[in-house]
Amino acid sequence: MRYKKSQIKLLELLPLEILERMSEIKFFRICEKFFKVQGDLTAIFNFIECVSVLGTINIEALKLIAQKMMFSSNMEPTKNELILLMGLEGLSTTEIASVLHCSKRDISAVMNQDEVSLLKITPKCEPSELKEILRFMGVFETLQNLKYR
Repeated sequence: MRYKKSQIKLLELLPLEILERMSEIKFFRICEKFFKVQGDLTAIFNFIECVSVLGTINIEALKLIAQKMMFSSNMEPTKNELILLMGLEGLSTTEIASVLHCSKRDISAVMNQDEVSLLKITPKCEPSELKEILRFMGVFETLQNLKYR
């Protein structure tokens, strides 16, 4: 993913815990989308297996993490976490407000570079689970960035 200068500056200011939580949320959102399409965990598991072929990823651990995420309400991202993630992904304030049904003022408050480090955002997974999520997301983001010329 290519970042704008303002996004890079924000990424450099973020504590590691927030960046780790952003990876958890990205993985959660991938799982959530597959779950909504199929209505069961099979689609998520199949996707995990497909991506895992391309990297050294513990498939069984990721399946358990995905299952935990889909059925545990404490794993769901908060509105502030989603605002931050969408901002880091380059969505405009208007787009974020439309998707999350919130005001631009709320978005600006979360994205304020002086305030981001004060947000109480920490990973919700165990360190071993987080390690697997980071491996998976590394492969997934590499696939997203492939360009055919």
